[in-house]
Amino acid sequence: MRGALIFFDIDGTICRYGEKPPGSVAKAFRSLHEKGNTAFLCTGRGEADIPDEIRNLGFEGVISSMGADVRIRGRLLRHRYIPAVLLKETAAALLEHRIAAMFTGQYHVFRTENLSPTPGQIPEIHSADDLFRYGVVPQISSLDLEYGDIRKLEPCLPAIRKHSELVEYNPNSGQTELNGVNKSKAIHFVCKLPGYRGRGTYALGDSQNDLEMLRSVDVGIAMGDAVREVAACADFVTERLEDDGLQSALEHFGLA
Repeated sequence: MRGALIFFDIDGTICRYGEKPPGSVAKAFRSLHEKGNTAFLCTGRGEADIPDEIRNLGFEGVISSMGADVRIRGRLLRHRYIPAVLLKETAAALLEHRIAAMFTGQYHVFRTENLSPTPGQIPEIHSADDLFRYGVVPQISSLDLEYGDIRKLEPCLPAIRKHSELVEYNPNSGQTELNGVNKSKAIHFVCKLPGYRGRGTYALGDSQNDLEMLRSVDVGIAMGDAVREVAACADFVTERLEDDGLQSALEHFGLA
């Protein structure tokens, strides 16, 4: 029997941002591979913001930037990003209104200086032109935003809505996904590819940008501290990441 396809969010599911996956996660991945299952990352992060300690868990493919990019076995099969003119307009608005922002994509990641906490080794931008400092058009697909109060972001929304939709995580922060793009559509794309058709599908996540992902698979699994709407739509709720929730969920379904 062919193994299942399992789609994993990163932050809050595999590890916390800026931290390494705990030992129970590494153990679970070794077991799921031994059982013939196939793992995919399905994350809001851009590929440029995924460190080796996560990649080394062993993924056949990566869905990144909220579904904008799909890479399988090293080959980029789908790639969408914000047009340069619209990106520059959006960056200028965010900087003018002092919105803390991270710009993520397949090849680059940037941040505004007031993003807190400050991610390490991510170049700062102080003007929209700084995005083009490497002499190429940065192929940015998603924006992570911290605004404290949605009213502070409102002057920037007309520029953002020309290319993306805002997914609000809480009253203080959110992330954009390109218009017509989400994790669910990317998963459906993957599942139609030769070699993946007809296989059982599972997904694990915890935040608002995982809602459509969990609904698009056979079994949606929410982490123990998932936001309320994610837990409500899930088929199964496991423990928190720190309580070995990922390993427990995979073992519960015989996947690891």
